[in-house]
Amino acid sequence: MAEYRQIMTREKGPTEAHAFYSMAVIQALKLGRTGDALTTLAAFQRRAQTSEYYVPALWLEVRIKCLRDLDDGCRQTAELYTRRAPEGPALHVAQKITLSK
Repeated sequence: MAEYRQIMTREKGPTEAHAFYSMAVIQALKLGRTGDALTTLAAFQRRAQTSEYYVPALWLEVRIKCLRDLDDGCRQTAELYTRRAPEGPALHVAQKITLSK
């Protein structure tokens, strides 16, 4: 994590975006620290909307938020994914989430 933080403060562009996304993946999927991962993703998304990692980061956020419950926060994130990633690999899943009750 320390290496990712160093990259995030030193680098800009694709290297910085990769560090943000990688850190969020490790926080969520390896360490189970989903709250920290959501914080990392929020910071990343403010900076890197044109990054190649933006769509995967949105999907990671959907996965985290929808893992617990298909609530309003989950559906809102899935809806954002459908708008930002109209050709995303998980579009059909996100669309089904937005229609859930």
